Amino acid sequence: MARNEPNFCWHHGDLERLRQCLDNNYCDLYGGERGIRWYKRHGLYIGMPVRFCVEGEVRAFGIIQSEPYDLLTEPVDSKWPGAVDISDICWRDGGDCSSSPRRGSHKLFFRTQIL
Repeated sequence: MARNEPNFCWHHGDLERLRQCLDNNYCDLYGGERGIRWYKRHGLYIGMPVRFCVEGEVRAFGIIQSEPYDLLTEPVDSKWPGAVDISDICWRDGGDCSSSPRRGSHKLFFRTQIL
């Protein structure tokens, strides 16, 4: 079965926090209007394939399943009370992001099919 390569690289600050969030099928982000602006500024959308990087290393892939929302349960980290649902999570060890971690999350400018 073929799937689309991710076209967004979501830089996450903490591997353990990312694992806890993705184990619950979401990725944390800013809460309220700030999270909504971040989501829109990056051109994210439901069904978009994304990859998750921590400290420049690709750690996981997934597909966005929701618009941003504020968590109704206790967040993994109170600094990140918002979330976006993620499905089809696939963990990966290895690979790197050629972008500087300082640059932060960014679009990827290729789109190909892989098996």
